[in-house]
Amino acid sequence: MITDWRQREVLAQISGQVLTGMDNACRFVAEQAEAKAPRRTGRLSRDIAYEVKGEGKDIVGYVGVKKGGAFYGLFVERGTRRMRAQPFLRPALFNNLGTVARKIAGK
Repeated sequence: MITDWRQREVLAQISGQVLTGMDNACRFVAEQAEAKAPRRTGRLSRDIAYEVKGEGKDIVGYVGVKKGGAFYGLFVERGTRRMRAQPFLRPALFNNLGTVARKIAGK
């Protein structure tokens, strides 16, 4: 616990807590997406990954199909003219917004 004001230490501690919270939230969303992904071969659900990056002053979390993975994930998520959409990424986030916010906050 920081008892006096040392800006760098305070910012480092806050950044560490936010990174941990974002990592927990992204892991949760990735797990939810894996559970919701259609399973024909299982490749799509195996290729769901997440990444947390510090971009300048921002901390950003990405969840999706890993690069070089199941390229057809976008077609499954959004659908095509010949195939109905079977969303798995968006529901993994939007159906769990409260949980995701709590995980980012470290609760």
